[in-house]
Amino acid sequence: MENHPYWQHIQTKHPDKYSQKETWVQLYQDYTGLGMDENTSLMVISELFNATTDEIKSFLVNAKIIKN
Repeated sequence: MENHPYWQHIQTKHPDKYSQKETWVQLYQDYTGLGMDENTSLMVISELFNATTDEIKSFLVNAKIIKN
C-alpha cells in the first residue's frame, strides 16, 4: 500500500468500504498532505463519490477534520 493512494487501495481491496463516508477522511488528509487546497480536495472527493462538496465538508467538519 505504500506506493498506492488510499482510495485506490480501498477500491481494489475493500470495495464494500469504498462507498463509506469514512473514506473521505483519509482521502482529504492524503490530498491536502500532497499540497491540494481545501476546495480542490473537496471537489475531487465529490466527483469520486458523486456527492456534493457541502455534504463532504459537513461530514469532515463533524468528524473534526476541518474547521468550519
